[in-house]
Amino acid sequence: MHYALRTVAMIVAIFFAATPLSAQQTSHDRSTLILGIMSNALAGAETIKVRAEKIFDEVLPTGQKLQYSGFVDIGIERPNRFYVRETTDLSDREAWHTGDEIVLVDHNNAVYGVQPSEGTIERARYTISEVQGAILPLLELFSGQFYQNVQKKLLTLRYIAQHKVGGIAADHILLLGERVNVQLWVDAEDNRLPLKMVVTFVLDRTQPQWIYRFSRWELDRDLSDQLFQPHVPEGYSFVPALPLDRESASKWRLR
Repeated sequence: MHYALRTVAMIVAIFFAATPLSAQQTSHDRSTLILGIMSNALAGAETIKVRAEKIFDEVLPTGQKLQYSGFVDIGIERPNRFYVRETTDLSDREAWHTGDEIVLVDHNNAVYGVQPSEGTIERARYTISEVQGAILPLLELFSGQFYQNVQKKLLTLRYIAQHKVGGIAADHILLLGERVNVQLWVDAEDNRLPLKMVVTFVLDRTQPQWIYRFSRWELDRDLSDQLFQPHVPEGYSFVPALPLDRESASKWRLR
């Protein structure tokens, strides 16, 4: 699979290098091609494991933005299991989708919650995001239907330029939507996987951002079954995992 991805990436690189700029595809078409290759690489992987360094804004009632950071570790096993562990300046949380339910554990507050959720990872993302009103960019990216979802929600897709992310050449793409704007930097040298993502919440007048830098990519590797088994420490209290109001949902910080 990785050889095939490298071959596709090489063909794309040769095409754009050999074609004069004036004759290249439009910015939209070029972005669509790169986004499609990236999405296919992620959707085609039976398992995914990755770490994301995260920098994010919190907005005070006065409108002042505070910035925090941490890490998000993600495991995906298609069609219906995922694991997320987020450890930041403000949170220490885990989430599992077992194929039957979603389990959330908040270690800082010693609480946990369970929500029935049968079906695929995409269905679980819908349960949390569309039904409950929470925005989960990482789950959307890895859901397997990222490209299709983007096509439905997108207002504008634009190719910016080729930049360096950690010394690696990356294609910088801008996606403009009604609720969020997303910038993606996609590896232009090897596997066409995302290296960096910036999510801007445009409906908030302060436009807070979540920034992710991806590393330690592992695709189609054997992942331990134990990774996808929820573990709730003894003594934790049960609370509703997926409250219907967005303010409560945001306190889980499953982002």
